[in-house]
Amino acid sequence: MKPKTPYNIRLAARKSVSVTSKGMEGRDTWHELYKETALRNRILNEMKYSEAVLAAKAQDRRSPADVRLLIASYGDMPLAAMFLAITGSRGSSLYGALRLRRIVT
Repeated sequence: MKPKTPYNIRLAARKSVSVTSKGMEGRDTWHELYKETALRNRILNEMKYSEAVLAAKAQDRRSPADVRLLIASYGDMPLAAMFLAITGSRGSSLYGALRLRRIVT
């Protein structure tokens, strides 16, 4: 964890940002955020690829990784999302998506 991460977690909590773990039901939210990120960064924007990453654990029972989709929201508005792969005691961020519109609180 980077040194500023604990501070940013506490700041998000003070600003009423919540993080939820989603499965395949979160794919539409993920894709909307990812489309914005892909356009901004000029990268691949393919829904089938995102679905394959999210479904990887369900299709391969031999995989030791647990892949989760985490979505950060302010009220009903999704702000960011990421795929988190957990293997043993290690977590790795696979892909992230971020909305850049500023929210006034």
